Amino acid sequence: MSDRGYTLIEVPVERRLWPEHDLIVGVMEHVRRNLLSLAPEIPAECEIDLLAAGTAHNIEPRPILGIYSPPTVLEGLPNCDVLNQIVSDWCDRRSDEELRTIGRATDAPTWTALQAAGIHPQR
Repeated sequence: MSDRGYTLIEVPVERRLWPEHDLIVGVMEHVRRNLLSLAPEIPAECEIDLLAAGTAHNIEPRPILGIYSPPTVLEGLPNCDVLNQIVSDWCDRRSDEELRTIGRATDAPTWTALQAAGIHPQR
């Protein structure tokens, strides 16, 4: 993974789909692809990536979305709490079965492949 900074966005489905790691990654990939329509205030110049990364709360890698904002648009990126709430609300409006269907239908790397790559898509 590159050394560039990311704004991390939670997709709160792990507890709902555990231990189906590939379904979790599939749902996260679906959200990644659709985040600009869920939160149109994100500057179009931003890159939204699916990461296998540790966080301050999790030393072990876990899937998480990261938004890279070029310096020219960084100030235009909405607050991460706002973005997390938008994604959380989207997830809350779906049943576990709907999330499973989305995860199965989305072309996404497996959890193993994401861990090996560290980032999706490769840029």
